[in-house]
Amino acid sequence: MLCNLGDRYVREYIKGKKDKKSGEFVDGKAIVKALISLPADTFKLSGTGAKTSILYLQKHHAREDNPEQFLPVPQTDVFMAVAETLGYLVKNNIEDYSAGVSNDLDKIVGAYKRGAALLR
Repeated sequence: MLCNLGDRYVREYIKGKKDKKSGEFVDGKAIVKALISLPADTFKLSGTGAKTSILYLQKHHAREDNPEQFLPVPQTDVFMAVAETLGYLVKNNIEDYSAGVSNDLDKIVGAYKRGAALLR
């Protein structure tokens, strides 16, 4: 979604449009806090092997004097991670949680929280 030409409106909603003079993005409505890549078999039982990621955004606050405009907030560092396993294997169209596979999301959430705490 973030790379497809047809989804440009999504990127512009998040980041805004690039100012040709300054090169900065203006009028964005959110900042990207985190991006987490999930394994291809995350939604295998739903019949898809599509590559999926979690995009965590924080919406800007509206201006008090004009609620239809948003306060500018600079984009900070983005937390990025790759989950290789989700705590189960898919076998015969059943999620097998007894296979002893770790859930990387637990570790990723812990790392995000630790990192977020360091930034405060």
